[in-house]
Amino acid sequence: MFDEDAFLRAIVAAPDDCAPRLVYADWLDERSDPRAEFLRLICAWSASKNQSANPRLDALRQTLDSGWVLTVQFPTPFVHPEYAIIREVASGAATTIYEAVNTHPNLAGRRVALRILRHRNGDEQFTRACEVQAALEHPNIPRLFEVGDCSGRLYAARHFVDGADLLESIGHGMPVLEVARILTAIASALGHAHTLGVVHGYVHPRHFLLGQSSSVWLIGFGEFPPGQFEVFGNPLHLAPEQFEAAATPTPQTDVYQLAECAIWLLTGQHPFRTIPGQQMTSAKQTLHPWTTDRDFTDRLPAGTGLVVRRAMAPNPTDRYGTPIEFAREFTAAVQRWFARPWWRFWWDHQRGG
Repeated sequence: MFDEDAFLRAIVAAPDDCAPRLVYADWLDERSDPRAEFLRLICAWSASKNQSANPRLDALRQTLDSGWVLTVQFPTPFVHPEYAIIREVASGAATTIYEAVNTHPNLAGRRVALRILRHRNGDEQFTRACEVQAALEHPNIPRLFEVGDCSGRLYAARHFVDGADLLESIGHGMPVLEVARILTAIASALGHAHTLGVVHGYVHPRHFLLGQSSSVWLIGFGEFPPGQFEVFGNPLHLAPEQFEAAATPTPQTDVYQLAECAIWLLTGQHPFRTIPGQQMTSAKQTLHPWTTDRDFTDRLPAGTGLVVRRAMAPNPTDRYGTPIEFAREFTAAVQRWFARPWWRFWWDHQRGG
């Protein structure tokens, strides 16, 4: 006759083994205990080669006792004395981000996104990014709580956004009013950063987070190193001026990338997706070859096409001066589109617009 403590002891004794968890899940099933589903899901997630976020797993985690979850989940490779790691959220070339809970008596239960630098040769860039993030205080930018060194690894803890990045939800395109709302929030965050002399330099839907109550957040500040002597980042997502050696991003760089994101969110496809990598530089330094693609032009509300074309002008001085100005013009174009007379709605529908 087993009791629950025996199952938990078995899991603690073999933390990397699925078998005790699955036996425990069967035992819970016999008692109609919903925790059985969580155990099976974390075993499937652990065995998967694609350990992306699982919405059902995340939803269950929020309903269960956090102490029990920490006991039965699979161990993480990083241990911090004041943070209990829940799960890995994302992993990049140099850092890994975990969802964690603060265990300090005065902060117990506060959820954070714990970013860990895996290699010490990236200390300078990691520290610089943290300094940039610490200077930003805006309702659409997650607050940085703490930066430190634990067991020889640099880490940073920021406000945890309970949601997903927009790259995962682009799909076949988003409603135009929702895109306008998101652009306005992101532009506001960028505008705040620009007043402090901070340019993002890599505005991308992966850095747009949609949290609870449809809150919009922008992350990734300080990750684009200025003054590089070679192209940094995926050329698909760079503004034309960023292809130049030792280029320093400007606010107009962020305007270009935000407009590029607007098209991506509206159509579900990146506007330069069909351009071979070796031709990306010349393509972005000419007048928008994507404007001849009906897949894009037919899905852009009338008027917004002109706005994004100006925002994506090859010459930075021809663009809008600020992201806020771009977002305002985009929203105005959307509002004019919805204010069309009824016969224009009918006519545009006949034309597929």
